[in-house]
Amino acid sequence: MATLYEIWRLALPPTTSLRAGEANTLAVRAVVLARPTQPALPDLAGSEVVLVSTTVLDSLRLSLARLIERLHGTSVLAVGLTGMVDERAVAAAEIANITLFELPHNADLRMVQRESERLLSDPEAQYERRAAQLYSALTMNGLNEGRTPLLRMLELWTGHSVVFPADAGMPTTVPVLLDGHRVGFLGSIGSHPWDAGALEQGSAALSLLLDKERAIEATEDRLRGSVLEALLAGIPLDLPGQRRAAEQGILLDSAYALAALRPQDVAQIERVMAAVRRACDRLRYPAFIADHDGVIVLAMPIDSLDNPEQRLREVHTALHEASWVLDGGFGIASENGAWSGAWAEAIGALRLGRELLGAGVLAGGAELGVYRLLLSVADSARARMFYDRTIGPLAAHDAKQDGDLLYTLQMFFAYLGNHSQAAAALHIHRNTLLYRLGRIENIASHHLDRAPDRLALQLGLALHRIYQSQKPDLKKA
Repeated sequence: MATLYEIWRLALPPTTSLRAGEANTLAVRAVVLARPTQPALPDLAGSEVVLVSTTVLDSLRLSLARLIERLHGTSVLAVGLTGMVDERAVAAAEIANITLFELPHNADLRMVQRESERLLSDPEAQYERRAAQLYSALTMNGLNEGRTPLLRMLELWTGHSVVFPADAGMPTTVPVLLDGHRVGFLGSIGSHPWDAGALEQGSAALSLLLDKERAIEATEDRLRGSVLEALLAGIPLDLPGQRRAAEQGILLDSAYALAALRPQDVAQIERVMAAVRRACDRLRYPAFIADHDGVIVLAMPIDSLDNPEQRLREVHTALHEASWVLDGGFGIASENGAWSGAWAEAIGALRLGRELLGAGVLAGGAELGVYRLLLSVADSARARMFYDRTIGPLAAHDAKQDGDLLYTLQMFFAYLGNHSQAAAALHIHRNTLLYRLGRIENIASHHLDRAPDRLALQLGLALHRIYQSQKPDLKKA
């Protein structure tokens, strides 16, 4: 035996809808087909489900409402029609206390009857058969359309809301596994054994879908990486590369602000990238986000040429308010061929910003001042030669003697050449400061009482801080 609810869920087509009455736990004795000639339903003994097509009704010259009225008082539990059920039939079913189903117009009623007979004679076998049908539908259609359609299909076959990931306290839950590890629960508000069976099939299909999504994501990451590598290296994109860039939302004919963001803990980079995406989504700013050797690339189309980095700063502020402390630097790419220079500027600003300004600063022109100009030439042979002729000898002396002449010079300039204030900041006697400054002049071959020499030493110190920020422990950035 089977209940009316089980006939609905395990024998009738999945898209069958309930139009009147309820699919309850009353036992069904048989599922019968109305014949196109009179008597249309001979030998009714009660507790039947009657299936009828619009073609048979036409042959009998009966409306569905009139057929239901004739069945009133016969102990028929339900009527199912292939095609649209009108409101007169719904009203008649309510009066007759008969459950009314609307089957899809193309349903094969003889096949439905056979499915019902299997359920009535061997419920366990029909459960397995229906589960196999569901799994086939999920894997043939759901895997190609994504998670939401897969969940909607489960809801269609069970008649209850299905969610993933679900709270473990839902009436029915089934774990979803990926590589043998639980990644969440598939849950339903239904509590019938069929709900559990359907969720088991859904869990298996969802595992396949998650594995497919992971493979697609890995492929997209590789393609994203190849596009990004080319842009950051200044390599022109071929036509396939341009198409991949467009698919990833990169507008090659637009100017971009590029930020290099580095979390305090590189092991947290996936979580930080997710936080960056949430911040951009919340602000409704389009953005390209990727991991490039442990540094997050955040590329945003420029909204205003007057303040091209405004959106980057808003995102960085939103992340700070969410307790994410990110060192950052940015550069501006006026066109896609300029990404390489903008990224180099962003990386340089990231390194130097932490050195000069501390943690959690998004460094740009306003923060770096003259350092931004020096960053653009610091790697040139002339800049290196200038450094070697000014600060280089002092740096070599300090490294060899474990000295502090560079720091002394830095504090001297910080206090605008005021000997007393500089000595106090260094916690040394004024005469000791004068002695050190004399040593600096001799080693560097520059005189602090000459304006050009003083400017040269200040620029050399600035280059020294840039080169210090590029030491091996930071080069990964």
